[in-house]
Amino acid sequence: MREPVAQFPPLKMKHLERISVEAADPKKKVRWQLPPRTSGKWLFQLEEADGWRFKGFIFDGGGQLETLGYLIRCRGVTLEEIELRGFSKEGLHFINCAAPAESPITLSRISANSALPPLVFEVTTKYEAPRKNSNILVEQDCSFSGGGKVQKKDLKGGENEGVELPRGVVVETTVSEKK
Repeated sequence: MREPVAQFPPLKMKHLERISVEAADPKKKVRWQLPPRTSGKWLFQLEEADGWRFKGFIFDGGGQLETLGYLIRCRGVTLEEIELRGFSKEGLHFINCAAPAESPITLSRISANSALPPLVFEVTTKYEAPRKNSNILVEQDCSFSGGGKVQKKDLKGGENEGVELPRGVVVETTVSEKK
């Protein structure tokens, strides 16, 4: 599947909730990448998405994208059976995703083989409060190899405590503002 950069939900359709996008054949992942001779910094962006689910994809930056996808202020998103590849900076970047306990963000069977960060969890003042990432569950069946460290970027420290990672995942935490 070669698609131009996509934003979900579309700007004029913010009301769309509980949308599922998955491969037609559960035994074969669909490669999602930009069309030839197309440029961009990312493949897709979910902003204020609620209940969206993606299953059975290879998100492939083809070595030409910095980041595969941004999830900004989301809740209830599920990413399942996803392979991250071909990114030049980071795989998936979560920003200020303060999901409530009853609507967590879940990553299951996500894989990446890269020396770069497969996942980044950032809290920033660039977007409205709440300024934290919470109820984000990265399941034990996720696999990150190649030496890339998961990054947590806090404002003052502790804003990413609601991100649950599997044991053994190497994490690098930075704090941008001093207390």
